[in-house]
Amino acid sequence: MLKFLTKLSGRITSGQLVYFTRQLSIMLRAGLPLVRALHTLANQMADPYFSSIVRSIALQVEQGEKLSEVMQRYPKIFPDYYVNMIKVAEVGGILDDIFQRLAVFLEKQERTNKKVFSALIYPAFILLVAFLIVFIIMTVVVPTFMKMFKEYDQALPLPTKFLLGVSDFLRSKWWIGLLFILSLWTVYRFLLRFPRIKYKVDMIKLRIPLIGNLLKRFYISRFSQTLGTLLLSGVPVIDALEVVRGTVNNDVFKSIIQRLIFVVSEGEDLSSYLKAQSFIFPPLVVEMISIGEETGSLPEMLSKIAEIYDEEIDLMVSSFTSILEPFLIVSMGLIVGFIVISMFLPLFTLTQAMSQ
Repeated sequence: MLKFLTKLSGRITSGQLVYFTRQLSIMLRAGLPLVRALHTLANQMADPYFSSIVRSIALQVEQGEKLSEVMQRYPKIFPDYYVNMIKVAEVGGILDDIFQRLAVFLEKQERTNKKVFSALIYPAFILLVAFLIVFIIMTVVVPTFMKMFKEYDQALPLPTKFLLGVSDFLRSKWWIGLLFILSLWTVYRFLLRFPRIKYKVDMIKLRIPLIGNLLKRFYISRFSQTLGTLLLSGVPVIDALEVVRGTVNNDVFKSIIQRLIFVVSEGEDLSSYLKAQSFIFPPLVVEMISIGEETGSLPEMLSKIAEIYDEEIDLMVSSFTSILEPFLIVSMGLIVGFIVISMFLPLFTLTQAMSQ
């Protein structure tokens, strides 16, 4: 099923791209010609769709086309920064070196993504189980009590009336709730097509406690790692910033990078402009970039920033999950407690009436 969806979307997984890049790097550094390495790799690929793409790339390169030009025809597989680095490698004759740097870069990104996913999967599982338990209670257990309450024809407390109303809605009109959620999601996705609204939404995301700080660190890490890798590979700073802008999906960051491209093209330093963007780029990052520009070691300093923020992301994700887990458990306890109390309040009334 996954392979079918992959072929349908024209994309591959990040793990497949990492494997392709790492294996091609090893073969080129071992002295294999590019075309032979591509054909060999195509035969080794487990995914038939990606294997056919690699084989097609090998045939086109064999016919005399440049590797970067061929890869550019598959934008859903090879990102802009990937293609730009290959272009630089072809000019400088350092294809094996560039593939090695790309492999290291992609592996770092893959590790970060996996850490975030692994840290969030457990809270997501707890949330899903909690929702299923509450749904079963509301649609199976509560209706049983509802029949008993109707038989005794007793006045029900307000919490019980609310609970029975919710239960009746979930059993008979659940589709209205589902339709409402889908409508909200559709409207939200439609509104994001307007640049001004998208910018405001992205700004709100960055201001959310905990999540906003995590997103800032993630984007700074991605910005630093991508820009540092491109500069280290010989890509001009303006072209590198253009590529970095395309890799960020937050319009606030995009607007900062767009302005950064302009001021750098006017001869200004990166750090001079970023210093005024303290909401996004903290003083430590600006200072490290400034030192990198002064000493001529900007790519290395950007890579160091990415390493620092990757570690901070790990710590923040761990802290976030350690806070989220007990919060979900307590919330679940409160919901179940409310349901139990609401169901047993009428029973106390009935018991008193029967004893009298």
